[in-house]
Amino acid sequence: MPQPTIESAPATDHTLMGAGVAGVASSAFERLSQAVQESVPAPAAPDPGPTMSNGRTLEDLVKEMLRLMLKEWLDRNLPPMVERFVEREIVRLTRR
Repeated sequence: MPQPTIESAPATDHTLMGAGVAGVASSAFERLSQAVQESVPAPAAPDPGPTMSNGRTLEDLVKEMLRLMLKEWLDRNLPPMVERFVEREIVRLTRR
């Protein structure tokens, strides 16, 4: 009996999550985002502060520095974290 090939396999949905699961996750993240926005107080002053000679504000500088720091941290820490969580999930699923 010949083994079926990939080409002869019926077309299937290649998404990793069903629409209902994606909707629930999206809704949960939306609630989290809303809660964070509501918990952060409004800025004391609408003015971002004095500008430097190049027209940028201190706020702009801090945002850029934090963005670079966050990128560096994610580049260093995210791959091992994802690997660890994926391995845990694989172990959990294969123990069933």
